[in-house]
Amino acid sequence: MLLIFAALVVVALALLVRVLTDASGHPTAVVARPIMTNAELAFFNLLRPVVAPLHVAPQVAMGALLQSAAGLSKSQGQSSRNSFSQKYVDFVLIDDAGKVKLVVELDDSTHNHKRDAGRDRMMAQAGYKTMRIRGADSRNAELLAARIAQAVLPVEAAPATRWWNEAKAGRKGGATSGAIPA
Repeated sequence: MLLIFAALVVVALALLVRVLTDASGHPTAVVARPIMTNAELAFFNLLRPVVAPLHVAPQVAMGALLQSAAGLSKSQGQSSRNSFSQKYVDFVLIDDAGKVKLVVELDDSTHNHKRDAGRDRMMAQAGYKTMRIRGADSRNAELLAARIAQAVLPVEAAPATRWWNEAKAGRKGGATSGAIPA
């Protein structure tokens, strides 16, 4: 009986070691990290009510938004994918159908303008609009609402601010019906 118990303990320890190591046998040393910085979290909490009825998705992998174009060779496709696969955008605004309406980047001291320009070009090539928010603008709800409404609403939608206000209030004719009044 003692021998069976000892064998079970050995098997349990072996399984535990396997779970706590990677494929090469090295210990996996991982810890949880916050999904957003303090600045991003504050902006997220300001942004959510400003963009209603849209939804805010934070820290979205560019690989969830982009794919390599068809017709590329295997190496070209891999090279294309490598250019975005490990990158994230700060926030994505989506409608109830899951359609991306706007990509929002909170620019702070960690952003590199040359690198950001390349990312913006990739997003634009795929048909996404990117709005960059800097400094004090990230704390001004009225300015954010105006800029986002201007970026999200079609130019021909007049008066855009009425539709946006009705949609935010959930009134008939707002985003709940999918119609943009003329």
